[in-house]
Amino acid sequence: MKEKSCGAVVYKKEKDKLEFLLVYQNNQHYSFPKGHVEGNETEIETALREIKEETNLDVEIDINFRYQITYLLESKNVMKDAVYFVATPITFDLKSQEGEINECEWCSYQEVLEKLEYDNIKEVFLNAYNYIKDKNI
Repeated sequence: MKEKSCGAVVYKKEKDKLEFLLVYQNNQHYSFPKGHVEGNETEIETALREIKEETNLDVEIDINFRYQITYLLESKNVMKDAVYFVATPITFDLKSQEGEINECEWCSYQEVLEKLEYDNIKEVFLNAYNYIKDKNI
């Protein structure tokens, strides 16, 4: 069986420093907002909807960055594709999705690296960070 999720590394510039949005999911781990594709949604539509549901933010997706990881979700014995974009917030009223997201918070580069547990999501972050940094020089 195979599943597909889409989301984004959401970032903002605060006093000349980049901050990144992390969500703490189901008392388990930190990650970036993402979720399952529903019906005939495009990857972008899924990312926009999931970010809104999980964090209450409206964002603008940068379609020039797309990074996909594939991994085994052992608890369900399912192969999962996770597609990430980069995005910037249009609204800033941050609010965690009840029942799914325990917390969402803006973090520095160093805090993100300290909070992310899995190597594949760190890989997503480092690729997104390099893209964002190159774009914002």
